[in-house]
Amino acid sequence: MINYNDPVEIWKAYERGKEYKDSIDLFETVEQNERFYVGDQWHGLNAPNITKPVLNHIKRSTSIVVAKVCADDIAANIVPFVQNEETEKKVKIIRGEVNKIIELCDLKSMGKLCVRNAAVDGDGCVYTYWDAEAETGQDSKGMVAAEIIENTKVFFANPYTTAVQGQRYIIISRRLPVGDVRERAEANKVKQLEEIVSDTEMNQGAIQLDDGLCTLLTVLFKKDGSVHAVEATEKVIVREEWDTELKRYPVAWLPWEPQRESMHGRAMITDMIPNQIAINKAYAGLIRVIERMGFPIMILNGQFVPKNEKGERKWNGQPGSIMDVTGAPGDVRQYATYLEGAPINPSISGIIDNIATQTRETMGTNDASSGNVRPENTSAIIALQNTDTVPLELNRQTYNGFMEDIVRNIVDMIAANYGKRQTTMQVTDPTTKKVNEQVTEFDFDDLDYANLRISVDIGAASMWSEITQMDAINAIFTSGIMQDLNKFKLYLEVIPDKYLNAKAKLLAWVEEQMAAYQQPQQLTDPNQQQTNEPYGGMPMEYNNAPTIAQEGYPNV
Repeated sequence: MINYNDPVEIWKAYERGKEYKDSIDLFETVEQNERFYVGDQWHGLNAPNITKPVLNHIKRSTSIVVAKVCADDIAANIVPFVQNEETEKKVKIIRGEVNKIIELCDLKSMGKLCVRNAAVDGDGCVYTYWDAEAETGQDSKGMVAAEIIENTKVFFANPYTTAVQGQRYIIISRRLPVGDVRERAEANKVKQLEEIVSDTEMNQGAIQLDDGLCTLLTVLFKKDGSVHAVEATEKVIVREEWDTELKRYPVAWLPWEPQRESMHGRAMITDMIPNQIAINKAYAGLIRVIERMGFPIMILNGQFVPKNEKGERKWNGQPGSIMDVTGAPGDVRQYATYLEGAPINPSISGIIDNIATQTRETMGTNDASSGNVRPENTSAIIALQNTDTVPLELNRQTYNGFMEDIVRNIVDMIAANYGKRQTTMQVTDPTTKKVNEQVTEFDFDDLDYANLRISVDIGAASMWSEITQMDAINAIFTSGIMQDLNKFKLYLEVIPDKYLNAKAKLLAWVEEQMAAYQQPQQLTDPNQQQTNEPYGGMPMEYNNAPTIAQEGYPNV
């Protein structure tokens, strides 16, 4: 058990985390992968006389993969598991605040960068925190902020699992100027400012500023049902333990290819680097052969081509130049010729292209992704789309879960820090379908996140817009499908919840109507015979109503 008030013990835990990362060669792998991604693919090779071509298939394919995995536009659809008037009002307010934070923090761009980090380095991470000094335009200050953290700077208590919320503690390291850390400590009334000094952490960023850099550790741990935090350097507690009042660790973790018994995923480009090296070497050899053939080496026989007073051969090799060959044999090849290069094997270019194609295919990109295929008809377009998206479907689902974790962390932070403040709600006019913003005051301290049990869906922003939801509801009421309760119930049961927020209410109404019509009816006329109407007496407008097939609706 770590004493979180002792900087020495915190630093030892940090060192243990680095030892684990070093044992799996994470630091070297990340450095190499980053070099290959940016194009520094001949690093460390001492061959000054060789042309070093770079055909960066890794970066191009990675960019395509990131674009396919990430949604162009995202929004959070938050729905309570228990739906009633009170929870729906709270969720509507939360949904508006979360989508506002998504825009202010630019989480859409952050998501793309995290997927890029996961594909290149193995993992992506977003750390959300509370910026208490952020201006909000009202008396209540503070806003949720987000930051991308590299996987080399995040340390789990149990590095053999990716389960974030099950960790005993999480350490996040930052490299900051010594002056900034001292100012932080002074604001927290820390007296040992002179003990905050620069250090050298080569794996955490080796660039030194004028006053040097030091490592600041933020330790998150759970205590008494909430997340507590401590900030420390190697020898000083910069900020003593405080209760964040969060229920969840504000960390979202995205491994690219999960590995057994490890918090770190395997990067997409790690397996592609040998292929990239083979392509570059093959092109370098091909260029070398072309140079030898186009610019061959001249061979001179010194017996017949003597040197001048400057020590140079009389034949300078320039076009139009004259050379005295008195006494030389008749065949000029006996005293001057060219050393030609070996002929080019025509299969070399085919092998290079094949390696590049197979590399792109393995990475989940193909000619359809690159726009090199022109489909001739609708069926071909659909087939290409399916072929293009299937290889990365698991990564896309992992990304959606990652974004959902970020949203849950944001909601948790809102419940812990917002307090009473003004917020806006989007209200749609049912007549004009115009969305208006209504300002209301809400006490977020009343938001019991643990009992609310929020379900989060990530998708295109248009999917969760109120106009889209209103259009769906209006279509249901005007289509005539409600006249056949059995089919209407089946329709509601098969449609996904995320496409119809009012699904639970509609299902409850259907069940009430079906239960009412199934009850036996009292006969006012003793001679009147019981009819075989559906549901034991449904009004005639239901019996004579057109079916879904008659109205042209698709079969459910």
